[in-house]
Amino acid sequence: MDVGGNIVHDSPGDRWSFVNMGGSGCGFQMLATNSSGTANGNFPDADYISNGVVSFSVQSPMGTHTATATWTAVKK
Repeated sequence: MDVGGNIVHDSPGDRWSFVNMGGSGCGFQMLATNSSGTANGNFPDADYISNGVVSFSVQSPMGTHTATATWTAVKK
């Protein structure tokens, strides 16, 4: 899935905002919207995101289905 986006330096932590997320293949097309998360600090001190969320819409020959998922990130 292709992903574009921005990291905004907000307080109290950097806000990750992903856009232009999507991909297709084998008769399916997936689009994702409203993907974001807030880090536990600002760059370069931030090392964890615990509240990430993304909304998906998948189109297939069987119809359109939507879902929301959570995500986390850890700096290594």
